[in-house]
Amino acid sequence: IWDWTIKMINGGKIVESLAEKQKILNDTRKEGNKDAASEISKLETLYRVATNEALSREQRLKATYKLQDLYPSYFKNMSIEEIMLGKAITKYKSLKEAILASSQARAIEKKLAERADKDLEQEQEIYDKIGQTKIDIANKKRTGKDIVFKGSLIEKTPDVVISNKGYIKAQEENLELERKKLQNFFKYKEQRDKFLINKLTKLNETAADYDADNSGGDIPDVKKDKPKKDKPSSLTADQKDYIAE
Repeated sequence: IWDWTIKMINGGKIVESLAEKQKILNDTRKEGNKDAASEISKLETLYRVATNEALSREQRLKATYKLQDLYPSYFKNMSIEEIMLGKAITKYKSLKEAILASSQARAIEKKLAERADKDLEQEQEIYDKIGQTKIDIANKKRTGKDIVFKGSLIEKTPDVVISNKGYIKAQEENLELERKKLQNFFKYKEQRDKFLINKLTKLNETAADYDADNSGGDIPDVKKDKPKKDKPSSLTADQKDYIAE
């Protein structure tokens, strides 16, 4: 018996404990944290360099430009000085949360995809039974013959005859059962995945800006910017201050 048929009760409601749901969320969170570790580490390093007054201005500017380039939704609208003075801490924390949310969302999507693969196998099995039953009914209607199961002389069992109409009726009942099984399976999937899909929606909302930014880009080269004194209009105020120094 399939696991989902055991969990279906009272018109399609599912018995699924909070512990089962929590385990899935914990597993996807753990997987997401693991996948996010590298990105979090990169972010932390850049932010620490950008805000570390013990480092050279060139090092801090380079880290700041990269923060703005990689995560424009969080840092592009802030000035270089604001970021370097640590005034972007709220944005920084929101970004870390978004990175973790994005990674957990991808883990949940992976879980849902794995479920979908298994679901397709079970759906196909039901569809095959429905198809085979329809063909059998059509064949029996076409021939109109009764079905005879031969008895055994050794075991002294008589022949068993099932009327054509009786057999067709029984198969039509089986067909209806398979159709109901398919409907119940669709209900099961919808209810089973509902809490995961709701969680995925919230995570995607949290990660929306980060996901939009997550395409990379070139960072300004501070050393290449230094010689551009003949084109002051192409420089930002911060770059002009840097060159002036």
